[in-house]
Order: sequence, then C-alpha cells, then structure tokens
Amino acid sequence: RALSSLGRDLALALRGLGTGQATLPPDFWHRHPPMLRPLTGYLHMSVQNADATPAAWAEALTLVEALAALTA
Repeated sequence: RALSSLGRDLALALRGLGTGQATLPPDFWHRHPPMLRPLTGYLHMSVQNADATPAAWAEALTLVEALAALTA
C-alpha cells in the first residue's frame, strides 16, 4: 500500500512535466510511512537538485519500480 501511495504522488507530480511544472510538494518526503522516508527523502532532493529535469524524474521512477519489483 505504501508503494501505491508513493506511485500515486509521483504520478500527480509528473502531470506537469510537459509544461515544466512537475514538482514535488514540500512535504513529499514525510507524508509517507517512516519505512519509505529514506527513499522519499532521496527522491525529493534528487529531483529538486536536478531542477526536476526529465532525467531526474526517470531516475526517480526507476528506483520506485525497482523497489516495487523486490516486494512483489
């Protein structure tokens, strides 16, 4: 369930990618359960530090997909 919620949040943020408005909300990293916060904190900073480029989003999605594959 926690990964589903994370996936939904990323999908919502990505809706603005085509317009250059794809951003994560300031509380993104801590709105998820503590067990995911190392990942969400990393994703938040990684995307933000890369100015939310498509490559940064692709890396974020790859990490979430890899984690989801491990838990399936």
